[in-house]
Amino acid sequence: MEGVFSHEALFYESEDHFLSTVVPFVQQGIADGDLVSLNLGSFFDELVRIEVGDDPMLRVGDELAYTVPVAVLNHNQRQIRQEIASGVTGFRCVGAVDFAPERVRWQDWVRFESLVNHVLSTYNFKGLCVYDVRTSDPRVVAGVRRAHLGLHDAVGYTAENRAYVGPVEFMGLAEYAPHPDPLETRQPELDSVDVTDRDSLRFDVNLVIVGTELHRRVVTDFSYAVNEVVTNALLHGRRPVRVRVWTSAREIACAVTDQGPGNPDPLSGYRLASAGTEATDTLGLWAARQLCDEIHYGHDANGFTVRLSVRRPRTTPAVANSAQ
Repeated sequence: MEGVFSHEALFYESEDHFLSTVVPFVQQGIADGDLVSLNLGSFFDELVRIEVGDDPMLRVGDELAYTVPVAVLNHNQRQIRQEIASGVTGFRCVGAVDFAPERVRWQDWVRFESLVNHVLSTYNFKGLCVYDVRTSDPRVVAGVRRAHLGLHDAVGYTAENRAYVGPVEFMGLAEYAPHPDPLETRQPELDSVDVTDRDSLRFDVNLVIVGTELHRRVVTDFSYAVNEVVTNALLHGRRPVRVRVWTSAREIACAVTDQGPGNPDPLSGYRLASAGTEATDTLGLWAARQLCDEIHYGHDANGFTVRLSVRRPRTTPAVANSAQ
């Protein structure tokens, strides 16, 4: 189902400023027959619900809403498709991203904001992302401004943001580019320099990563993700394929390098595929993205490298919209 897509940001400075923009956005969605989802945290969710009132088309709070970027994108796509199947024709979402860095770096959440413009652009979807400028990191605010065409701030409403950058270009911006995991400064626990046997590699990877404190399901998922990436490298890349793995108590990082040309599309593997619509290598990357926290790829001194990582926070995430 195609329709009108919009993805705007609100930078508010007070509770009144917040409500004066969010409440009309929600009310208009309900009036249009859209399914409206609030994911602002319990306090602000309730604040908006009190102003708007209860309505069957209003969904308040979603514990799956913001975990890691790729999980959010996948969850939103699945939810929209399910609701379309039940007869819903339009969607609105008001959300606040938690930029606490315990699990995903703030740069990845800024990139997430741009990816929304690619992943959800084919749906009848209107999103409003809210940021408290009193507590938001200036780096986050600057990045978010470039990822939204429509802006609401103290000046008013800007429908055509001149600083807006499309998703493909945004993924290439140096200030938000992914970097190798800090674990990579150490010697890897596993360094397989010319992989040809995926079964043997899977055994070696599992032997290394099983010693972490991460949940067994997380470890198993990560192993499958590595297998998907290695399969792509063997099928579509060029030997030798090198696999390195690093671990700490609460984190696993892996780098898979081959000597092929690599994937030139920075947006591969984010959209939920329909049957028969995407190539096998893209589906493999999509599957791998679902099984870990971060996947980045590009050329480096060693060749074309895909980097995967998974981590778990030690504490409850901190204040929303902050970065460190």
